[in-house]
Amino acid sequence: MTHGSLTSARPSTLLCRRTGGAAVFLLIALVVIGLLAAGVWYMVAQASVPEEIQIIQFKLVKANFEHVVTEQGEVESSAKIEVRCEVDSPNQGGTEIIWVIEEGADVKGPKQVATLGSETAASLANKYNLLDNKYNLSEEDLRIANPTLEENIKQRKEITIPGHLLVTLNKKALQDARDNQNKAVVSAQSSVTASENKWTQATISLEEYLKGTFLQEKQLVESEILVAREQNGRAKDTAKFSSRLAALGFLTAEQLKADLFAVKQAEVDLALALSRMDTLENISKKKMEVGFQSDIKAAQADVDAKTAILEQEQSKLDEIDLNLTKCDIRAPAEGQVIYHNVYSSRSGRVEFVVEAGSRARERQTIIDLPNPKLMQVKAKINEAGIRYVEDEQEAVINIGALQGQVIRGEVIKVNQIPEPSSVWGSQVKEYGTIIKIIDPPETIRSGMTAEVKILVERKEKVLLLPVQAIQEVAGHFFCLVNIKDKNGTDRLETREIKIGSSNEKMIIFDEAATKKAKLTGIKENDILVENLRAHVGSLIIPRNLKDMHLKSIGKKGTTVEAPKKPLPAAGDKPADNQQRPAGGGGNMIDRFDSDGDGKISAQELPEGMRDGFMERRDKNKDGFIDKEEAAATGGGGGRQPGGGRPGGAR
Repeated sequence: MTHGSLTSARPSTLLCRRTGGAAVFLLIALVVIGLLAAGVWYMVAQASVPEEIQIIQFKLVKANFEHVVTEQGEVESSAKIEVRCEVDSPNQGGTEIIWVIEEGADVKGPKQVATLGSETAASLANKYNLLDNKYNLSEEDLRIANPTLEENIKQRKEITIPGHLLVTLNKKALQDARDNQNKAVVSAQSSVTASENKWTQATISLEEYLKGTFLQEKQLVESEILVAREQNGRAKDTAKFSSRLAALGFLTAEQLKADLFAVKQAEVDLALALSRMDTLENISKKKMEVGFQSDIKAAQADVDAKTAILEQEQSKLDEIDLNLTKCDIRAPAEGQVIYHNVYSSRSGRVEFVVEAGSRARERQTIIDLPNPKLMQVKAKINEAGIRYVEDEQEAVINIGALQGQVIRGEVIKVNQIPEPSSVWGSQVKEYGTIIKIIDPPETIRSGMTAEVKILVERKEKVLLLPVQAIQEVAGHFFCLVNIKDKNGTDRLETREIKIGSSNEKMIIFDEAATKKAKLTGIKENDILVENLRAHVGSLIIPRNLKDMHLKSIGKKGTTVEAPKKPLPAAGDKPADNQQRPAGGGGNMIDRFDSDGDGKISAQELPEGMRDGFMERRDKNKDGFIDKEEAAATGGGGGRQPGGGRPGGAR
């Protein structure tokens, strides 16, 4: 019985325990749900309560004003020498680099040295190679630099020692070309010699005819003329004597006729001899001279042609020899070796690397030799700031690799044409500007990145306003000044002012221009509203402004009361019942909609309200607060997180 009773009572006890645990769990769940509901209700209630915008005060004091244009640039030498490959290689791919001096090495250029009269090319080369192995001098190098080396040494004149060796190019292709060209020169010389021999033969033939053959023929004809004249005279005498005898009857008519015929025969023979002499001197001689002169001219023309070919071949040989001397590239002046590697502006790939095995084309730059004593910075000034930059302006240069060193500079050139821009890059124009480095440190190197601060304008002891404390309306500038009335109550008063120069943060108050315009303006120790954009509704804009078609901000011609409570100090949190500045309440759209499109964008809100405030109010997440969303929050503004500056002063 007892055992059965205990057995029957145990299930009921377990049931009670389970029922009680479920009740406790349910009670805890209800409490948690209640707390969550209360939290949600509190957050919604808080979101619907308009937040107060704290006024940030700024106390006007006199300070030094500096307008500085800051840009990044690259250090370079203003006296940089580009060492180029001057070898006209027979290969289209260029000339191979065999050896190149290490990058960053300091090298020396050529120099004049005195001689003692006892040196030799070998001794001079050994002397300077021992002094500095960067010379790598040979006797041939000295003779190339000094064509009359031995004579200058004998006369104890100065000679030129070439600069340090920078690059050695492969000479094998040029040496092979020289061997082939040398054969062409020898062949051309042989042709010239053969042509000159022909010309000599033609000249001798002419001389042989004039002084030999012609004279012989002339003498023969002259002999014939003498005989013919003697026979003619004898025939005339015989005929004359026969005529007398025939008259006396001693000769017959037939005999006289024969003697007279002999006279005529002698005259004909003499005429023939004279005619032969005339033909020889005036016709045959000229004909032979023309023939020989023609042969001489033809031979001379052949000599000239072959000589021109020889000169061409020799010129090619000389050019190859000159190229061979250019395979050893030496420093033209003192400087520091910088490799002129070339990278593609589009793909960024390497197009030319200065190293052994690379090929250099004619006129291609291999090494840059900047002079470390004459350095400058080339910076690209944005088009927004280039209008302020002029020649002779001071600059401060900060080089990252030389931290802590104050380097002074001066603007020496401002390009009038913008730098070429990439198709894929920004379309904002940039203008190249050269800043001379004054007294560059020894550790400076070309290619270092530099930050350049160009001092555009400097003024001392002037009233400065924050740029955010000024509102421009139709070409007029306004600010809000916190003043106390007769009762000691703070209120905001709109002041129109004239401004001068400005930088990214501050604007100079132009006191003279403000007085000239007969404006009240501002003065030292006045308290301004720095976050004017958040309280722009407090501005009182005159009705007689020009350019009335432009949208102005604030109610024209109305008065605005300042908060009854004192302005909060920087960093103070507003109380729960703190009022918004008078004139700053009302419809949220009227307060922040500066472009008049009927809604508020993030850019129209004060910087401190752009994140949380915009996220809570923009219910449809379209990036704007429209009228319905503003009305749902009561049209209030937002509390600007953070605060101002201690004491309200800058």
